[in-house]
Amino acid sequence: METTTVSNASSIALESIGKIYIFCYEQLRQVNVPVPPPEYIQQTIFGLLSTLYSFAPPALQQLFKTLAELPIQANIVPVLLALAALYVIYSVISALVRSVVRVVLGFIRFSLIVAAIACVVAMLQQYYDIPFLQNTLGQYMQPHDQQHPPLFTQQQQQQQYAYPA
Repeated sequence: METTTVSNASSIALESIGKIYIFCYEQLRQVNVPVPPPEYIQQTIFGLLSTLYSFAPPALQQLFKTLAELPIQANIVPVLLALAALYVIYSVISALVRSVVRVVLGFIRFSLIVAAIACVVAMLQQYYDIPFLQNTLGQYMQPHDQQHPPLFTQQQQQQQYAYPA
């Protein structure tokens, strides 16, 4: 009895797909629906696969050869367990990525809200006397204003805007 490998299973699957296409081709040809002939489809698909395989890196070619020689297990339980383990790993990784993205976006959102509130409070401070802000914001702004002298003196500003007589 021959061992069923991935290569044998693939060829059996391709034969089945070919038979299905031939059946559909015959049915559609009877009702005058133009469909490419099965020989053309077979040549195109095999030509495409062989081109892809020939231009694939050697590591992928070796991987394809190894996968084609793997025997297919008749017992489905290890396959289901492997799929379950892979799904758990995928779920953990996707949850970690989502949580990191949410933390970063939450920090950005919080920073923008705090900046907007600070801007509104600073603008209100200019027009209204807010007692608790006069000490803190005023004390903060005074040393900064003294470090940077005005670009123009009052006399230069008057000369700039003076109209000739």
